[in-house]
Amino acid sequence: MAESNNSTLIKIEDVSAVFQGITAVDNVRFTLEKGKIYGLIGTNGAGKSTLLNMISGNIHPTSGRILYKGKEINRSSSHTLAEKGIARTFQNLRLFGKETVIENVKVAGQGKFRYSVLQMLFNTKTYRNAEKKLNRNSFDILRNLDIEKYAERRADSLPYGIQRKTEIARCLALNPNLLLLDEPAAGMNPKESAQLVKDIREVHKKNPEMTILIIEHDMKVVMSLCDYIYTMASGKIIDEGTPEEIQNSEKVIELYLGHGKYAESKRA
Repeated sequence: MAESNNSTLIKIEDVSAVFQGITAVDNVRFTLEKGKIYGLIGTNGAGKSTLLNMISGNIHPTSGRILYKGKEINRSSSHTLAEKGIARTFQNLRLFGKETVIENVKVAGQGKFRYSVLQMLFNTKTYRNAEKKLNRNSFDILRNLDIEKYAERRADSLPYGIQRKTEIARCLALNPNLLLLDEPAAGMNPKESAQLVKDIREVHKKNPEMTILIIEHDMKVVMSLCDYIYTMASGKIIDEGTPEEIQNSEKVIELYLGHGKYAESKRA
C-alpha cells in the first residue's frame, strides 16, 4: 500500500459494494496522493468502474469509508462532489451532442462565473465580463487539449476521439482537484492514443496539484502515463506498484495471460 501522509487526497478504507447479493468491490483499500497520476487496471468485471462510481458519488459504498481531503464522502452526491473538486468522464459519452464543443465546456464551467438572472436579462457589465472570462477559460482548455479548431462544431458531428477529448475538457472546466478518467482511450487508434497521453501530460504539467486516476485497457497508455498502478480482479486489489513493478508482477501476468489462480478466480 502506498504510504498515506499529509499529501493524501483520497483514502479508501475497506470499501465494498454489494448489489443483490453480488459483491462487485470487495474490501478495497488504497490511497491517492495529491499531484500524481494513477492507473487502475484489470479485466472486464473486475470492479474498476464501480470503484470510480463510488469515489465520484454516483453510487454509495455498502460498507467501508471513502475520505476526500480527510473528510468522509460516502453519502455525498455526484453533484456535491463535483462542486468540491471531483470530476469524471464515463465509458459512454455524455456530451450535449447538438451543442458546440465550446458550449459543452462552458456549461460545465458556468458555476465558477457567478451572475444573476437579472444581470443576464439586462446584459449588465457584470454579466458581460463573466461571459468574456468564461469564453476565454473554455477556449484555453480546448487549446490545451489541441481541439480548439473544433470549438464551434457540433459535438455529435465530430470523430469519436475528439468527442472523448471534449468530455475531458468539460471536466477540466470544473477546475478539479481529482480527475477520474474512465477508459479515455477507448475507441481511439494508436496515433490518437499516443496524442491523448501527450495531452494529459500537458494538462497535468499545467495543473501539477491535480490528481488523476485512469481506468484504461490500453497498457501503452497506462504504462507511459502513470506514476503508480493498482490492479483489480474479482473486486479486489491484487497488486500495486510502479509501472515497472506491475509489468513484472507475476499476479498481473497471470491475470492477463488467462491462466493461474487470479485468472481462474476472474472466470469463476
